[in-house]
Amino acid sequence: MLLNRLSLAFILLLSASAAVFSADAPVPMPHCELQLLQGGQPVDLAKKYAGKVVYLDFWASWCGPCLQSMPFMQSMSQTYQAKGLEVVTINVDENHEDALAFISEHEVTLPVLVDRSGECAGRYDVAAMPSSFLIDRKGRIRHVEAGFHLEERDAITKRVAELLAE
Repeated sequence: MLLNRLSLAFILLLSASAAVFSADAPVPMPHCELQLLQGGQPVDLAKKYAGKVVYLDFWASWCGPCLQSMPFMQSMSQTYQAKGLEVVTINVDENHEDALAFISEHEVTLPVLVDRSGECAGRYDVAAMPSSFLIDRKGRIRHVEAGFHLEERDAITKRVAELLAE
């Protein structure tokens, strides 16, 4: 019974998130100030990435699909960074060492910010791991991807290319 309630709550949360962030009615990216995983420098997302197309990804070291999404995001960054794309990842692990071990083991070179409290993830209504937000040059969320599926790579890449062309 409890499991059914939790499943229902998750489905409702996921549905609510999809309704809030719709490509038909883009909304401004929520304000978040985070720190870099390595070095701890503060980063204000809106200020640092103003005027850029941003692929913002929330992930955790325990997340299986996150392991699949990292190589895709790194490839996308290498392909489109010169055209104005910034791929930024936000780790939500409670344990700093888990995130460090993950990025070391999987040779992650993307910027990794930390959100141990989950406050930023809450502002973005993150409902699944990973969750990615495609943000346009005006700082508006244009697409949300809950989870990661290999078959979605082409569609994601197409959306990125379209925003970069705007």
